[in-house]
Amino acid sequence: MAKSTTFPTRMVLLATFAIFVVGSQNSRCAEIREDGPTALVLEGTIAAGDYEKVNSLIAGQEIDTIVLASLGGNLVEAMKIGRLVRQLKLYTTVPALEDDGLSDKESAEHHVHDKANRLCTSACFFVFVAGVWRNTWYSDELRGTSPPALGIHRPYLAPR
Repeated sequence: MAKSTTFPTRMVLLATFAIFVVGSQNSRCAEIREDGPTALVLEGTIAAGDYEKVNSLIAGQEIDTIVLASLGGNLVEAMKIGRLVRQLKLYTTVPALEDDGLSDKESAEHHVHDKANRLCTSACFFVFVAGVWRNTWYSDELRGTSPPALGIHRPYLAPR
């Protein structure tokens, strides 16, 4: 007959699982960082707490632009960030999907670390449209880059 798991062993397993779940959720949060004296970059999945990060980085700074590179994420959080963007009259920018033919220096100017994030879709779109001036890094005739990827679908709020 199989030996049953004791109570302390179960607690250790549950605690380990909880740490794994919480840790994996935190790793999926957006990376929010300063990019020069007047810009912020929001890259990755928008998650709960990202509004507070954006707000604290902007406080006392002369930020005028937010570079968006995200597949989306938490709609409520994105809408809070969007309200802040509109309240502060920030510009929003989305990088080109590809950097075909760009030099390393020009590619670095796209401010995005992971090429998979070179778009603004789903919840990110709500932050983008909140900008008082919206820009996309698309310049086919000058640089040969591809157009930016903006995308929207039918958003919904999950029941509580």
